[in-house]
Amino acid sequence: LGNLCKLQLLDASACGLNSIPDELVYCTQLMDLNVMNNNLIRLPSRMGWWMRLVSLNASGNKLRDVPLSA
Repeated sequence: LGNLCKLQLLDASACGLNSIPDELVYCTQLMDLNVMNNNLIRLPSRMGWWMRLVSLNASGNKLRDVPLSA
């Protein structure tokens, strides 16, 4: 993911994901993240680093909790 530091949009919906790679938090330009309909039980604890994030779709997962802050 090192070369993706300017990533702004990621659609990983229905990809069978069990987790979001921790390295994704370094994509600080991320504005739109779609991870709906996967098998996620948690979101990255450092997702607060996504200061530009305006849209997050994590519906259709098995989330147990959502981090409150970075």
